[in-house]
Order: sequence, then C-alpha cells, then structure tokens
Amino acid sequence: MVPTCWSDEWLVSANADYTPATVYGTIGVSAEPASYTTNELTLHVKVVPNPYVVGNEWQQRILERRLRFINLPSTCTIRIFNLNGELVRTILHVDTSIPEDGPVVPNNLGGDEWWDLLSDFGQIVASGIYIFHIDSNVGEQIGKFVVVR
Repeated sequence: MVPTCWSDEWLVSANADYTPATVYGTIGVSAEPASYTTNELTLHVKVVPNPYVVGNEWQQRILERRLRFINLPSTCTIRIFNLNGELVRTILHVDTSIPEDGPVVPNNLGGDEWWDLLSDFGQIVASGIYIFHIDSNVGEQIGKFVVVR
C-alpha cells in the first residue's frame, strides 16, 4: 500500500503597511487557526477495508465477518445495494458515543457503524461490487465498495 501524501495550502497576505524586506532583512510568519470558509456541509464517508477480503489479517475471528462505515454524521440511514439496484441492507445509524444501557465501547463512537455482511433477510452477501447511499440531515453521499470471497 502506498501512503497518501497530504499537502497543505497556505494563503499568505500582507498588511496594508507592509514594506518589502531588505536583502539582509527577515520576515516573520505566524500561524493563525484555520477556518472553514464554505457554508456547504459535505459527507466524507468511507468503507474500511475496501476491498473487503474474507480471511483478511486484521479480522480477529474467522466467523466474524464485518466491515465498517466511518466518518458518518451522528444520525443517518445507510442503504446498501448490489449492482442490479436491489436493496441488500438498510442500517439506521444513531450516535453511539452516549449509550443508554452501558459503558462506551472503545473505537465504536459516533461516526462509525459496523456491517456484518448479512442482508436484511439474514443471508451472507456474495462477492461483488456494492453501492452505499448515506442519507442524513447533513446531506447525501453515494459510494462503492467490493467484497471478495
């Protein structure tokens, strides 16, 4: 796997009273907190691992099939479709960071939801490409992932 390189974008602007530095002069740069300048909220939901390979190294138990939707808004509906457009599974996600009936489960807070690779009818899904649709008050997102048996 090739690591992703992150790049920063810097906006440098001068004050109205700025005069260029001399040859031996220095310019001081100070960082200000970043700000988000758009009014549009967007979703950046991802499915991990993608592709999902049965018997992956990270899978702790062989009979425990599951993949994870990450970066979810606090409440949303996840719909999973096969390439024929048939609805395979509907998952209602509710923020899990404040559980009503027990302690907080580590690594299972708010923006994550597990899927056990079962259809709404309890059948194990086949290998193939699947489409997910996220619907929330923040917005909608459509994406894809692969299951390999």
